[in-house]
Amino acid sequence: MFSADDTRLPVEMTTRDTAPVRAGKVATLITDATSARKAERRLWASLASSADGIVDRFLYRPLGRYLSKILIRAPFSPNQVSIVSMLVGIFSAWFFARGYFISGALLLQLSASVDCVDGDLARALYKESRLGKWLDLLGDQFVHVAVFAGIGFGLASSDPASPALALGFSAVLGTIISFAVMVRLMQRKNGGRSSVLEKLIDAATNRDFSLLVLLLAMVGRLDLFLWMAGIGVHLFWIIAFCSQWQSVQSAPPISEKSA
Repeated sequence: MFSADDTRLPVEMTTRDTAPVRAGKVATLITDATSARKAERRLWASLASSADGIVDRFLYRPLGRYLSKILIRAPFSPNQVSIVSMLVGIFSAWFFARGYFISGALLLQLSASVDCVDGDLARALYKESRLGKWLDLLGDQFVHVAVFAGIGFGLASSDPASPALALGFSAVLGTIISFAVMVRLMQRKNGGRSSVLEKLIDAATNRDFSLLVLLLAMVGRLDLFLWMAGIGVHLFWIIAFCSQWQSVQSAPPISEKSA
């Protein structure tokens, strides 16, 4: 057997094919401390998620990885980390609602970084589960709803004449509808998921918007974020619903078996 870089590994496999067998991209030959460190770096780098956006890859995932390397030796399960991430995100909404927008935005960054840790632990410890996936997805939606409501209430309290409360309610309602549409898409039993569905599921759990919240909070323009969220979430669920409808319409009819 050979590693991805064509190094022979001390493992033998018998196959019918005469071509050399290559292990996954993480497998490598360890001969000393240097190669062990290289293998460890390669392992951690392979634990990324398809849902990672640009900010996730270059900010939240690297920051969360420091905590992942500590917790991997601690008696904490990935699901427990997911719950902590959700609670921190919901707590940030309280700061938004009280008008402490920068503090809330900073806590939201912490929630996003911790949210990367549960996936790291689940993949590194082979503890991925259906429950964990749903817990992560539900936790993200709870955080989104709480943050949208908190920002709307906080901005409306500071400026009662602004449409912040209506925009916050629109964002919350759109998030709930989006989640309902996504659950319907995920539960479909049509022999597999389309690439469009996978992209929509990834978009529903993307954390990139958290950095935008911080930047706009720092310049005092969180109202712009509410406009984007209040309109954008509805565009999202409409696109998801249309994708589901088109998939149903294009699916071949089920033929009845003759007796």
